[in-house]
Amino acid sequence: MEQNGISIISPPGATENLSIGKSKSIGITLRSNGTIQSTKEKLKTPWLKKTEEDNMCDKFLAILGEVIGTAILVFLGCTAGLGSMKPYEGTGPSVIQISFAFGLAVMIAIQCVGHISGAHLNPAITIAAVILGNKTLIMAGFYIIAQCLGALIGFGLLKLVTPANLMHNGAGDPSVPFCMTDINKEITVGHGIAAEALATGVLAFFACGSWDSRNAKNSDSMALKFGLCVTVLCLAFIPHTGCSLNPARTFGPAVWNGHWTYHWVYWLGPIGGAVIAALIYRSLFSPKTKDPDDNIKDMGTFNGIETTKKMEGTVKTTLVAGLAELLGTAILVFLGCMGCIAGLGVVPPHLQITLTFGLAVMVVIQCIAHISQAHINPAVTVGSIILGKKTIPEALVYFVSQMIGAILGYGMLKVVTPKDRLTAGTVDQADMFCVNDLHVDLSAIQGLVIEGLATAVLMLVVCSVWDPRNQKNSDSVPIKFGLTVAVMGTAVGPYTGCSMNPARTFAPALWNNQWTHHWIYWFGPIGGAMISSFMYRTIFGVPDEVEEEEPIPEAVALNSVEIHKTELAVISKKATEFEERPLHTKGTFEYYFKIYNALFINLDIIEKYLT
Repeated sequence: MEQNGISIISPPGATENLSIGKSKSIGITLRSNGTIQSTKEKLKTPWLKKTEEDNMCDKFLAILGEVIGTAILVFLGCTAGLGSMKPYEGTGPSVIQISFAFGLAVMIAIQCVGHISGAHLNPAITIAAVILGNKTLIMAGFYIIAQCLGALIGFGLLKLVTPANLMHNGAGDPSVPFCMTDINKEITVGHGIAAEALATGVLAFFACGSWDSRNAKNSDSMALKFGLCVTVLCLAFIPHTGCSLNPARTFGPAVWNGHWTYHWVYWLGPIGGAVIAALIYRSLFSPKTKDPDDNIKDMGTFNGIETTKKMEGTVKTTLVAGLAELLGTAILVFLGCMGCIAGLGVVPPHLQITLTFGLAVMVVIQCIAHISQAHINPAVTVGSIILGKKTIPEALVYFVSQMIGAILGYGMLKVVTPKDRLTAGTVDQADMFCVNDLHVDLSAIQGLVIEGLATAVLMLVVCSVWDPRNQKNSDSVPIKFGLTVAVMGTAVGPYTGCSMNPARTFAPALWNNQWTHHWIYWFGPIGGAMISSFMYRTIFGVPDEVEEEEPIPEAVALNSVEIHKTELAVISKKATEFEERPLHTKGTFEYYFKIYNALFINLDIIEKYLT
């Protein structure tokens, strides 16, 4: 039906149900040309919008959006790095402050222009979009020019509002060019290129996962997720290279300061990393079909974490999911341990370390949850077996992938950091870097219990997210998991290092040949996950799907005999359906409570009916 340019259509996959008591799901689309939109039209989100398909005016607005967005990013990010005024008094802003400033500046820019241009704000991300087929080369060229122009404008605005004698970070030499990314003197140029490539590769992989049409239902809070992704990368990489991730962000201050030392590193590294990440994603994980209806048919979801159902249980699907687990666990260990490095002139506080690990988990979930559910932890995989979400053969593939991924992630850390600087304290502690161990005053049993309790809480969060009855609380799942890990690390870290993940502990132990108390970090997390998932299944049950409530007709008076008959019929039907459910979907307490409750409700209604 169409009136006055407004077409009302059923969304893809929706069917009309005209029966009484059922509501119809419709989509409303505003169309300026008055044509009916086909349900076969390709689904789009602000992150997938191809502006080259629009008219010339839309293209110009998209380019202008990139100019404005990049200007906002550079202006806010660099302004937050000023340390020449109160309240810093010569100490300069902390790494945490600078990281959150740049990350949340990205969030602001995406929120402002994401619906206009896609808010790339970064030549490396634009090139990744070209590889994925989301941008043409010509449009990408205009985007890159716009981003560099925006960076020049952003830093120019900063110089306009700040006296020249105050343009410094407050902690070093005021004559050093302000807001310039540079390679730490303790590492080589090769280390710097590798660091920028790996950091930008993670960012580009995050973008690829977010652009994936299978991940469309996880597009809530996207601006915040991208901002926090940039934040965690800055927390991990600022000591190495200043963490540019973005050639335009480095180009703007370089032009204004006339500082070109190692400038080429900040083009080669980020663009190279983005190209590799985009090629990996397109080759291994990109959806095979371009028809969005096919994607919808092939997908299921557990509270915002989507998994492919097509070829479910086959060797190919399991291996692809295992490969995603490998890459996800590698990113987790790489970023988390990078945030612990204290050998490059910056000693991270405890809160910074826990935030880095937590936000690294968020990044990984956003990247691969729609492919493998992002367990990235053998303990979580064991819990999924108990809950009936994974078979033992699938779990074995996950275990192997997680262990290899953790080893690979720690290996990447050694590639970008000199051995004598890979330490959380003094140089003589380099062989213990990122290795979990108990507090000196803690007994082995106490350590075992605390690891078990911490992982049990984490597994309880996992169980609740996977529960279909909790679908209404499925927004921002990656952020919730990330903050869960962060708060657990903040609380439990001083006791045991808060592993909660045997793979995360195994890799540093293997690389450093340190096995003291290592068994605790297997038995504690796996035992805690087993107990938590078993208790959840036993007490609360694990339904396969959410049962739709049938509304009781409201056409009769509440005190009439007819309404009591209707209530009795509905309750009897529900009791029958409950009895017919498979035993594994009934929690023990739930089972007896419902029988008890239904019995007395029925007696009450019968009594009312008879009187």
